[in-house]
Amino acid sequence: MSAHITSSKGAIRMEIVENIHQVDGVSANVFLVADGKELTLIDTGMPKNSGRILNYVHKIGHQPSDISRIVLTHCHIDHVGSAHELVRLTNAKVAVHQEDADFVAGNKPLPRPKGAAGMLLKASSFFFRFKPVQSDILLKENDKVGSLTVIHTPGHTPGSISLLDSARKVLFVGDTLRFAGGKISGPAEQFTLDMRQASLSVKKIASLDFDVMLSGHGVPLKPNASSMVKEFSDSSG
Repeated sequence: MSAHITSSKGAIRMEIVENIHQVDGVSANVFLVADGKELTLIDTGMPKNSGRILNYVHKIGHQPSDISRIVLTHCHIDHVGSAHELVRLTNAKVAVHQEDADFVAGNKPLPRPKGAAGMLLKASSFFFRFKPVQSDILLKENDKVGSLTVIHTPGHTPGSISLLDSARKVLFVGDTLRFAGGKISGPAEQFTLDMRQASLSVKKIASLDFDVMLSGHGVPLKPNASSMVKEFSDSSG
């Protein structure tokens, strides 16, 4: 259920399915989708990961300028942290759901969960800052981004999205779901704004047809990912 990994002289390639790669060694998962020469980058990891991401782009025979767009699954720092620097280095367009765009741009403070986790994030906010980035493309339900279709899956954040590559039957789910330790789980409750809404988003994902699930944390789930997510959703009520 893991990626196809090849290594040559220390250069690790993690190709999940043909032309879909996971960038190795980046905190929070970062993916590259290749459609011919054009690349779509999904999420950017924490700040200071741009060099590692662009090194991987070179490993798979592309140039930084081939990244035409950066799609952010949601506004948390471990997904948007390197976006500002990557835009400067690649001139890529940034796409984010309209509900999260103001957070990514720094126009509104990042939403914090309630309770102890929210207090901890507030206290550590100085250490978890990222350079804001303006969105060039405001996404909504069923928009097309290259070969990907936008599925609005709010709950973890207001503008959390999933991205469906229907031709390759791959679904990118951000932090709405994860697969780790041999089991599927929903979003981390301490960092999720609305667990009820997140649960509805899981049910929405369970209704889709996909063979591979790629999440913001954990490892790839394949094959038969959609049937396994449906079982998880049904068992979770």
